[in-house]
Amino acid sequence: MLLNPLNIPYFLFNENLIAPEEVVCKDFTIHNNHSRNNNFIINKYENDPLFIKQVKTYEAEKIHTLSREATCYWLACNNPEFHSWKTIMPEYKTFDFNNHILVTAFYPSSSLYDHLKNHLQSELNISNQIANILHECHNPRLPKILQEQYAQYFPSEIPFVFKMAADHFRSGWRQNDAHTRELFDLIQSDPDYILNMEKISHQWETSTIIHADIKFQNLLIDPKGQIKIIDWETCDIGDPTWDLAAVFHMYFLAWTNGALQSNHKRETSSSILTFTESYMQNQLHEFWNTYGACAGWNEDQTDLMLRKTLSFTALKLVHTSFEITTQSKQVDSYVGKILQLGLNILKDPDSVINELLNF
Repeated sequence: MLLNPLNIPYFLFNENLIAPEEVVCKDFTIHNNHSRNNNFIINKYENDPLFIKQVKTYEAEKIHTLSREATCYWLACNNPEFHSWKTIMPEYKTFDFNNHILVTAFYPSSSLYDHLKNHLQSELNISNQIANILHECHNPRLPKILQEQYAQYFPSEIPFVFKMAADHFRSGWRQNDAHTRELFDLIQSDPDYILNMEKISHQWETSTIIHADIKFQNLLIDPKGQIKIIDWETCDIGDPTWDLAAVFHMYFLAWTNGALQSNHKRETSSSILTFTESYMQNQLHEFWNTYGACAGWNEDQTDLMLRKTLSFTALKLVHTSFEITTQSKQVDSYVGKILQLGLNILKDPDSVINELLNF
């Protein structure tokens, strides 16, 4: 059964999520939230809106990832060990295993990406909230529960770019167009780049639950400034450094956008998030200090983890360069800039730490 505005009321009634009288109320509305999934937002007169997420096609991979995400929400609601997750994700309502339908509370909010474009200067506690949320996610007690009871959904997969790096980027990405091949050739033309990335590929340590897709678009902020994470489809048991690197990565990308626009090398667009260097530095300082304090790191551990996080960030930058090139069909100045940043991180991390980050 694929949901649509006509059958959604029956589905919600059967799941005890609405009463019959709510359907005939003028405040009951159904909005199609267009995306790669079959998503809907349901408004009710009780002011308890719902969010529905269903796969559009019954493909094995899509079914698997939605089941994985639903398991995360279910655990937060039903397993005492995961109850602290209730504060970092929308509230779980139900999951229809047969029809692959996840229902959560709709969280009145905007993505952090959109929010920061309009309220950049006023947000002083964004990055420390992200740090606290990730530390909660990285609780070392939780992986054992997943491994013992839900291993089919959490296979402890290593990110694809690590496999590419281990293979010296000889294969692993679609090379069926000239621009992607150009990017491969560009990376392989620098032996230091290849060798350093190959070393990083062996640093992966499976130890905690990770979200594995942290980006501004997957962070929601409500009118009170509280942040929650959505899109848990890639959640897995892995290396928490990957999530930390994702935070550095998203700040680096916005800073790169700002730097290129300042130099008139990229078209200015209101849809693109840009940061100044000082804003990026301040936010990453706040994030790193907060997470380190939560983790209880000493000075040596803090330095070691910073270098590992930057190394993983370099791999993320490479992966992003392939994604952008595949979509845009060109190796533009933006791709060149993020590749160069990745190379700088790998070749001279001290300069990046001291000069770019000002740590």
